[in-house]
Amino acid sequence: MYRWDEKGFSRLPESCLLMFMKPKLFLAVAFIAGITIGAFVAYLVQAIKFQNFLALEQQMDIYKSIEKCDQAYFTKSPDIAVWEIESFLSDEESEPQTDEYKKIHYLDSFVAHARLAKLYKNLGDENKAEQHFGLAMTNYNLASAPKGVPLTNDVNVLDNLEKFDAKALKQFQENTASK
Repeated sequence: MYRWDEKGFSRLPESCLLMFMKPKLFLAVAFIAGITIGAFVAYLVQAIKFQNFLALEQQMDIYKSIEKCDQAYFTKSPDIAVWEIESFLSDEESEPQTDEYKKIHYLDSFVAHARLAKLYKNLGDENKAEQHFGLAMTNYNLASAPKGVPLTNDVNVLDNLEKFDAKALKQFQENTASK
């Protein structure tokens, strides 16, 4: 850098040059850092939105599967109902990671296993019925563990299933009437 003085143009001392360049260098580094941080935050926000979208899509798929199970259970033969419920249970992925969906997951699994136990018992397959009664009790107790009375036998499972089925049948009839 040069300046005008009584001798004419002369070179500024090195310290003056650094003083003049430091603010510009700082602004350039701050600008680049701001853009980088802003891009990272925008990417993070988009990733969270996408994750929420996938969770919602998964819940919609589960809801549609449950509707198909209800339709088969209430309107089709026991063999078709067994097949539909077993396919629902086999399609079901690992348990949800969020606490809000765990109770719903366990209750859905309880209903599915209890219905399978009832269907297998009506079809005469006692071994599979007992297996699904046990799984139904486990899922129900996991869903209502902190405050509920645990299920201990097949009669308790069938009593609770009747309560769930009464509500599910009413909702199923309302949904089919509105379609």
